[in-house]
Amino acid sequence: MSHEKLQWQLTDYAASVGMDNIQLDKNGYCCLNFKEDLLLNIQWHKNSERVVFYIHCGVLTEDGNIEIYRDLLGANLFWQDSGGATLAVDKESNEVWLMDKKLLASFDNVNDFSRYITSIVNIAEQWQRRLTSQSKVSSIGYRNNLLSKTAPHWAFA
Repeated sequence: MSHEKLQWQLTDYAASVGMDNIQLDKNGYCCLNFKEDLLLNIQWHKNSERVVFYIHCGVLTEDGNIEIYRDLLGANLFWQDSGGATLAVDKESNEVWLMDKKLLASFDNVNDFSRYITSIVNIAEQWQRRLTSQSKVSSIGYRNNLLSKTAPHWAFA
């Protein structure tokens, strides 16, 4: 039933913002393209009744200094600059991600869902700008493989 509720939320959201109809794939995944370099990935996990949201914010340069890591960690402290989501760096690829997981039941209606999407997208956009202005990213866009990348199993623990 909840998979259908998420699909309903996505359909209503798409209609409210003038997007084409959004469909979850057979794995409960979809990706919303807000800009060329801002893609919101959404993944349904039925066992936990949670929705995982994640956005790629950039790839840190190899010579990135400790200051950017302090900024990212500081943003996560009581979620003061992450809007309740979590910022993280993939240690193998140096990719910066903003991610969150929510119980589907926490979205009572399409307005709650829409406000949440607006919020997480705005936060990711702010971090993309911040990382770019500090010249700590080698790229923002993550076009290759993004549409096929789904949240790893540990995202649902």
